[in-house]
Amino acid sequence: MNGTLSAGALFSGIGGFCLGFESSGIRTAWAVENDPASVLTYLANVKGARVVMDGDKPADIRNVRVAVQDLEPVDLLHAGFPCQSFSQAGDKKGFDDPRGQLFYEVIRIVKEFKDRKPSVLVLENIPYLRIGNGGSWFIEIMTEIKKAGYWFRESNSAELDSFWLKELPQLYLDAWERENKLGKQLYEKNRIRMIGKSL
Repeated sequence: MNGTLSAGALFSGIGGFCLGFESSGIRTAWAVENDPASVLTYLANVKGARVVMDGDKPADIRNVRVAVQDLEPVDLLHAGFPCQSFSQAGDKKGFDDPRGQLFYEVIRIVKEFKDRKPSVLVLENIPYLRIGNGGSWFIEIMTEIKKAGYWFRESNSAELDSFWLKELPQLYLDAWERENKLGKQLYEKNRIRMIGKSL
């Protein structure tokens, strides 16, 4: 693999995250997206990536198994899990909404890699996730990420916007695998950067 880092994508949509990581030299190994129209656009946008299938249909994340679909271990896993149940504009059902429960599918897939888990997780959702339901949603996400074997704290999340979507900022969360050499290196690098910011 000539040292190239690899990524897996959950809820890949039309490939925005994959294109961003690929522009930084991180190859997309596989992607999970169950909307057929999005998959067609994804395949046009992200050349050479494998879209995980269930027979002749794009796979639903709830039916994806690392061993069954033979998912290649990756260095980084990214997932923009559904935001509707965490939205300030919606019903705010959080994990009581089936869409909100899809977050746990991310954690399940990570755990299925066992000792070959991704070194880095990058998750994306909406800023209200951090404060919704008195902050309990965010605490639940933080707890599950840590239980999966990753370093994560609130300072590992940031609300960012883009040049094109300043009115629609997003919340990004990143975590590092505790037992992995690359994860440890990235954690130490980030810890030093955060200490420097606080001085």
